[in-house]
Amino acid sequence: MLERERVKIIVEWAISQRIVKNKRDFANILGVSASYLSSMISGKEKVNAKFASTFLNIDSRINTNWILTGEGDMLKNVSTGNNFTNNRSVGNNNNIQSSMAGECVSMLHKQIEALREQLTEKDEQIKKLQDIIEKLVSK
Repeated sequence: MLERERVKIIVEWAISQRIVKNKRDFANILGVSASYLSSMISGKEKVNAKFASTFLNIDSRINTNWILTGEGDMLKNVSTGNNFTNNRSVGNNNNIQSSMAGECVSMLHKQIEALREQLTEKDEQIKKLQDIIEKLVSK
């Protein structure tokens, strides 16, 4: 998985957890512009260690090493449920990881469905254009 994909996953996770409202809110908490964050997600800008550490402003469980290298889990192991930014109580890290995996899968299913809808729309547009071309050619 690419660095930019990991950044996107964290942004979407933070939104789904209602830690932030949207990408702009996420960027504001990091202290960067929304366009800079978009550049990170698109891969135009590289994520460095200093920038990755700002993700801890979103939630102190975020594993900056995972952002930079992809190694380990997105969230650090947390021994107590009260040592992270958003103050959500969590009893068991396995539940967090399991919940995270479920949320990621759910998010991916939604993205797949949205892409299928876009594909169907594009197929319909192609069919309409083919019909127009046929009518023009037959004249």
